[in-house]
Amino acid sequence: MQIIAEFRGEKQLLADLNRMSNQFIMGVETALDETARMTAIKMKAEAPLGATGNLMRSIDVVTARPGLREIGPGGSEGSNSSPLPKRYAVFVEDGSSAHWPNIYDIANRMVLDDNEAFLIARAISRRSFGGVKFAETTFQQILPIFKRVVEMMASKVVS
Repeated sequence: MQIIAEFRGEKQLLADLNRMSNQFIMGVETALDETARMTAIKMKAEAPLGATGNLMRSIDVVTARPGLREIGPGGSEGSNSSPLPKRYAVFVEDGSSAHWPNIYDIANRMVLDDNEAFLIARAISRRSFGGVKFAETTFQQILPIFKRVVEMMASKVVS
């Protein structure tokens, strides 16, 4: 005895599932693009201006590939055209202990002579810096928005 089950409409079901999958993937990519753009704008607003404004100008979407967007310093005006080292943002975010920085980096970055750069380096060597949580603040503000966007996108795909 042989039992044969036939499912009518399976091609339509598979086609619908494939369509939903494609819509979901496109929706996720759109949500990531929009969230990354909003995050970069917000992070620029939260970043301290400093003496030059280079940190703020260096913030952008630095990586964009399927399923991933990275936002931070080093984008369009980052390591290529900004005089800031990439780690500079980490020190601004987390702070740093008192240390003796490179005088020539300061002079070049801020277009100062060596004597003025020495005075700035000496001030840095005498006190620690507590940090400005500009990235953390940005992500705390953006996360609920991202969650809402993904929930709305998922509900559109399912309906």
